[in-house]
Amino acid sequence: MRRDLRLKLERFGILTVARALRERVDPKRRPIATRERAELRAVLDRIGDSVVRHAERYPVRGRALVVGLGTVAEAVMQSAVLLGARAAGYETTVLLHSRSARLERAYRAFGVACFAYWEDCLDDGVHPQTSVLMERVGTIGDILSLSAKGAYVGRYAVSTEMRRTRRGDPVLDDATRPHVAAALSAALNAADAAEAILDRVAPDAIFFIDHGYTPVGQLFDLQIGRGGACFTSNAAHRNGALILKRYGTDNRDQHPSSLSARTWRRLLDLDWPPAAWDRVQSEVRSCYESGEWFSEVGTQFGTSAIDPSAVAARLGLDPKKKTAVVFPHIFWDATFFWGTDLFRNYEDWFKEALRA
Repeated sequence: MRRDLRLKLERFGILTVARALRERVDPKRRPIATRERAELRAVLDRIGDSVVRHAERYPVRGRALVVGLGTVAEAVMQSAVLLGARAAGYETTVLLHSRSARLERAYRAFGVACFAYWEDCLDDGVHPQTSVLMERVGTIGDILSLSAKGAYVGRYAVSTEMRRTRRGDPVLDDATRPHVAAALSAALNAADAAEAILDRVAPDAIFFIDHGYTPVGQLFDLQIGRGGACFTSNAAHRNGALILKRYGTDNRDQHPSSLSARTWRRLLDLDWPPAAWDRVQSEVRSCYESGEWFSEVGTQFGTSAIDPSAVAARLGLDPKKKTAVVFPHIFWDATFFWGTDLFRNYEDWFKEALRA
């Protein structure tokens, strides 16, 4: 549905009624909506208006845009970031994909008063620049180098298409070209939408989770280009903990878990006695034993600790030689997010690592 038609239907309340009706009659959406309503009631019963009253005590010194998620449970998961931003003096606006009364009530429970919507700015028609740019490219590498309005639209187009197809080493040929062109068109539309959202909200800071795919990546790039602050929050190695990182022009391509040169120098200067190493090893060991080690991605499901000698015997390893272990990632996930690529993609790196 094109953006202009969407806005007209929203203005007259038709789209809202259609969405509510679909939740009631669609057999796939109905159980999800029922569960979400129960989760929302639980949140509101638990906290009432206490969080809102607490947030109102903080003075407002700036504006923050928080990229929202799509469920009540995920809104609760973002509560620490929402309240932290408010405590830091930011008036927060949550950016949602589309209007949802239930989801907005969940965010309002954590002190959010304002909302913005991708659907108000994001066009899903073919972007006029698409054909011009596609005529200039002959390989996936050519696509990756494309940018528009300061956003890495080519990188986001390929990353998003790889995630959709779950293909780790894409090629540009007659069969794939239409799909890549569609992904590039969506990426260009997202750059336009990100520009409109930033003009409308004018945030001093934006809070993200992941920012390597369309349309959120474009919002990240344009905010950095305007000199605004960007923050990311990611799950840490153990339950109930987050990794927070601030981004600017100096570190925009660094991994969220990376350390700045300044922090690394400070750590190198610390006195690091054996007891400190013991604490680090104990932390890692306890998280593995409890199953908490990055549990959000299921790394510890169905695992157990095995004696190293038993592993060596099972795999037929030569104890006289050093053992190298290669830890591959999912080939189609986050391929072009951080750093400088030395290989075409993860799959290419893995093949070359095996050859080496």
